[in-house]
Amino acid sequence: MPETITDPHLLAAIRQELLARTPPSRVPHVMGVEGMAVVLARHWGVEVERALLAALLHDLAKALPPEEQRARLAACTVIPATPEDWECAPVWHGLLAAQEAHDVYGVTDRDVLEAVAWHSTGAPDLADVGLVLYVADFLEPSRNWPGAPEHRRRLQALPLPAAALEVARHKLQNLKTKGRVAHPRTRALRRWLESRLEKGG
Repeated sequence: MPETITDPHLLAAIRQELLARTPPSRVPHVMGVEGMAVVLARHWGVEVERALLAALLHDLAKALPPEEQRARLAACTVIPATPEDWECAPVWHGLLAAQEAHDVYGVTDRDVLEAVAWHSTGAPDLADVGLVLYVADFLEPSRNWPGAPEHRRRLQALPLPAAALEVARHKLQNLKTKGRVAHPRTRALRRWLESRLEKGG
């Protein structure tokens, strides 16, 4: 595990950069994901520093205009964009954030980089730090859709894989209701988690 993971100066630098780039209206989400990731990591026994780092990094590129995000996508070599990614603008900022985490902040922990890159969709075989971020991004307190508090309490009472599966199912159902096509990674995440839970994992 890279020494930078536990470096408080690195975490402070990322937080400062993130807040400087983030529109004021989105700051509650950014801080909410950070706090929720720490709470969930402690709850599920995942290393807090790695979860915190992933949470701080995940929206670094969110504020970039979509055309700029797309222009930078080809330069993502740490976790390259798939053909499906190129057609799905909401995932671009995660891939760009993972690249910046590597190039600017020296993050080499593959699990953290994948957590950041795929936080919107999840992915099969995602490490626990990635599952924590996936759930934290969904459950953070500023998301106040109907039934959110009850949903939040219920998911935190589940094991981590089961909670992540519930998030994946919710996202897939929500997209279906809106008549939108889900990213293949989210469907693959659901299948992987269902299989993992069937096997008792």
